[in-house]
Amino acid sequence: MESPWLHRYSIVLAACTLVLVMSGIFVSSNSFERGHVLMGIAVGMLTLGLVLWLSLAEKRMWLRRLGWIALAAVAVESLVGGRTSLLARLSHAYLALLFFSTTVAIAVFTSRRWNQGPEPVQENGRPLMRSLALVAPFLVLCQAALGTAFRHKAVSLAPHILGAMVVALVTLVLCMCAIQQCPGHRSLRPAAASAMGITFAQVFLGVTVLTVEAMFAENAPPTVITIVAHVGTGAMTLAATLVLGVLIRRNVYPKPESTMEP
Repeated sequence: MESPWLHRYSIVLAACTLVLVMSGIFVSSNSFERGHVLMGIAVGMLTLGLVLWLSLAEKRMWLRRLGWIALAAVAVESLVGGRTSLLARLSHAYLALLFFSTTVAIAVFTSRRWNQGPEPVQENGRPLMRSLALVAPFLVLCQAALGTAFRHKAVSLAPHILGAMVVALVTLVLCMCAIQQCPGHRSLRPAAASAMGITFAQVFLGVTVLTVEAMFAENAPPTVITIVAHVGTGAMTLAATLVLGVLIRRNVYPKPESTMEP
């Protein structure tokens, strides 16, 4: 049975997770590190509550399993979060992005629009949306990994900038395909518009970070604020492209081979 409160609870969890991801920028300060840990505990408890709720009220086995995967991710995060090695710090940051995307996906899967069922449309253009729907989230994840590695001084800035251009191009193509081919679709058009807006906000923030870092010290408030915004928007970019990809794979059916252009 559809539960609007389960959906709302999932939204709260996703919002708290985003704040947690953004607060990770401040962990160099002992006071902020304690706050980050406490917030992590709160998110873990919320995740446990979500899993229990799904186990009791949700009939879709795959969604219940997704909840358990999210809880397992929280457990792994708690294990690697206290370690100081470069590998542990990178793993902690990468897993946080994946966990946030999972919470956003659960919020989508428990929404009324999702429970109303798919609105099938046939793919009618090139490039193929269904293929791009798989490629775009993967590229965004790689780009987020490069950004995290750059923040921890594991790689130079050049790969991150190159990755930003590739991600922006692929996301633009995917979103424009979805908007043009499915102009009246109740799920795809809003998801595509949101993903495109968030992606280009992320590109703008990336340029802003470089500009601010050239003008202010590393720990100056303007620098920290822009970096936090960039990290948060990066997490939202990954979640937005993942949700768009899932919606495309659910609603858009491949063009029959007999009608495919040579």
